[in-house]
Amino acid sequence: MNCFVKHITYHITMFAAVLISALTVHAEAATISPIAEEQCITEKVIYYSDGSSLTISLWEYSPITQWNSAASASKSGSKSYTFKDSQGVSSWSIKLDASFTYNGTTAICKNSSVTVSVYNTSWTMLSKSAGKSGNTATGSCKMKFQSTPEKPKIYTKNLSISCSVDGILN
Repeated sequence: MNCFVKHITYHITMFAAVLISALTVHAEAATISPIAEEQCITEKVIYYSDGSSLTISLWEYSPITQWNSAASASKSGSKSYTFKDSQGVSSWSIKLDASFTYNGTTAICKNSSVTVSVYNTSWTMLSKSAGKSGNTATGSCKMKFQSTPEKPKIYTKNLSISCSVDGILN
């Protein structure tokens, strides 16, 4: 073998040895816990006197296999409001998505976003916003309902998701 090939072979062998030992250390420090890809934590339906309803759902999203190290873990979730008319047809939905990190001592909201879907032309989204503070994600949406030209009704919906230091969403 020429000197160049020996040199490359040596570096590849050393790289492989370092990589294997790094993976072995990481595997010993982590635990694998199988978790469902998505899980509905709570669902509540509010019925109104006109026959319409509002469904409030809280979902938790986790990878099929989650690596939890002693340092910290992450979790994502969403809360949605879905409004249905008196016939049971969806008029609109608002969804707050959020991601968190937690470690048993603290929890922090990393990201939040709001998505609004309107299915009925009598409804219009006027504004939406998302925010985060500490371990809580917040979202807000202002909707307008106009069945007649002279009397529009304005509704504001506020959503929030918080994460405990142990990774429990509520």
